[in-house]
Amino acid sequence: MVALYIGEHPDGSKFTLDSDELVNHTLVLGATGSGKTVLCKAIVEELALQGYPIVAIDPKGDVGCLAIRSKNLDFRPWSDMEAFSLGIDPEEYSKILRSKYIEELKRWSVDFRKVERFHEDVKVVIYTPRSNYGISLSIKPSLSPIPRVRDLMERDPSIVLETLNSTVATLLRLIGYSERDLKEHTLLAEILRHSWLEGRNMSIEELIEEVIKPSFDNVGKLSVDEFLPLSKRSELA
Repeated sequence: MVALYIGEHPDGSKFTLDSDELVNHTLVLGATGSGKTVLCKAIVEELALQGYPIVAIDPKGDVGCLAIRSKNLDFRPWSDMEAFSLGIDPEEYSKILRSKYIEELKRWSVDFRKVERFHEDVKVVIYTPRSNYGISLSIKPSLSPIPRVRDLMERDPSIVLETLNSTVATLLRLIGYSERDLKEHTLLAEILRHSWLEGRNMSIEELIEEVIKPSFDNVGKLSVDEFLPLSKRSELA
């Protein structure tokens, strides 16, 4: 059990949270601007300082900003863009920010050594598919055939079809299509189905070529061009 320092009670006494209380699911509720994110970040910081590993799924980047840190509270170059937008000299703005942070640390009775410890002991790694910052993460689904695909198609085709649909749905979302684009979904699923049954490991480049000129002539009873004209397939590719 570890007492995590979260803040202060109205009477000035410290408010702590027992780390054991976070073993099960925890839900933080509150109105907009009430401090939900600040509370979660405080919990993350305290746990990280105690050596707990943290995995944060953070679409808004609130927790990820913990990677912006400085042992001496010098936030350049990260603060420079904000300084320029405010029309303030970056060096001067950095000093203003440092003074504000020191004041806040004193106001909340946070020992400056905690800042130094967080900088020295806590490793923050950001994995992201949408930015050049951090470690690049690919969310591209695998186009390789699932194991024993032919056998599964005979014994339990639903497994193959579910995997196909999931793979295609992810691909379509990545390029701006939705589940309402049924013809595009069907065409991609048919291309992958043929590829998997042939045992081919298809690349994205090969998939694009197949979209333009599929290796099969029909989708159901319709020809490929009747099902999805070349103009639409070109847009998809």
